[in-house]
Amino acid sequence: MKFLYFSPIPTTAQPQESTTTGKDLSTLDAVDLSSSKVEAIGSQAADVTINGQYRYGTKYATKFARELDELSDSAYTSVPLFGDGDDEASRPGYYAIDQAVVEPLHPNSHDVWTYDLSLTLEGTQATHRQAVATSKVSVENDFGSDQTTYIAIPADASIVEWWDGDAATEEPTPIETRTSAFGDLDVYSLNAASYSDPTLLYRSPGYEADRDVHCRLWDTYGRGSKTDSDGVVQWVRAFATDHEPRGKLVLSNGLLRVTLDARGETMSAERWSSGSWSAVSIGVGWAPVDVDVRAIAPARIEARILFSDGSERYALDMILSRGATDALFARTPNAQSPTPSTLMDWLDPIASTTIYSAQPEQTLVARTEVAE
Repeated sequence: MKFLYFSPIPTTAQPQESTTTGKDLSTLDAVDLSSSKVEAIGSQAADVTINGQYRYGTKYATKFARELDELSDSAYTSVPLFGDGDDEASRPGYYAIDQAVVEPLHPNSHDVWTYDLSLTLEGTQATHRQAVATSKVSVENDFGSDQTTYIAIPADASIVEWWDGDAATEEPTPIETRTSAFGDLDVYSLNAASYSDPTLLYRSPGYEADRDVHCRLWDTYGRGSKTDSDGVVQWVRAFATDHEPRGKLVLSNGLLRVTLDARGETMSAERWSSGSWSAVSIGVGWAPVDVDVRAIAPARIEARILFSDGSERYALDMILSRGATDALFARTPNAQSPTPSTLMDWLDPIASTTIYSAQPEQTLVARTEVAE
């Protein structure tokens, strides 16, 4: 099976593929659309087109189609294209989605969806290194005054370096390794770097392994459990900030999972421990009445949440970063008063005490940009 980020690209029949660059391959014969066709089109950048179908019945074909369509219209860039096992992508790498047409095969039926994608190659593991860029900012956090700031990368990454964005590099030491539901993460302190707003460079452990530890925003679609009775994931991944939820929103970094239901005015939290999710007992008296997702990215998710206790409303910006064991709840820029004490008591079990956000951004850095 091939994947474009988390979206499966089925290959039930052997497709015709080519990675030849600089040649017009547009005359390749079409293949059965029950599989995928991956072509390299005339470009020195090895641009790729992919077309195929999701034939999984209405529930799962629609799920995969909506995830792929939203991914293509999101702020995500440089998403990996790769094959798992013996199914190698025609040209593995990190791609930008230039254009996507995702629609039902038949207008009145959603059991089969077609997709037609145009991708531009941004880099490969041979030409680029993965990186987490930072832009540290202070926030008004009434839950504490800690001045430490952390970011995290896959624990099996190698050749890890702080980079100043120009020529200087230094070797960092992780403060600890944390085991998440998505995989092990090495956590690094920005305070240990010699320069401000450093970028953490590393050699990726692999397209799939690097992707697996990214933050998630789920839409439960009204389905109680993440997987069905056969163990198939039935929640829907959200990639766009304007995603309209059809169920509860679940923000997860693999260590902390927060479920928000603004319509039902409920909120719950869980921590990953000893191989399973365990409920966290948060307070009573307040509830979310509106959730405005502000950022969905591999290294963090941000949402502005309006809370109410029935007589008073108060908004907080929630930031859930990769590798964090707690969520950062900060006053909004236009807040006129401190966070109500009863709301603080309610959120305290999952609230971070730091007054800084690293604003981590997953990106690529060309090997040629980093001095040896």
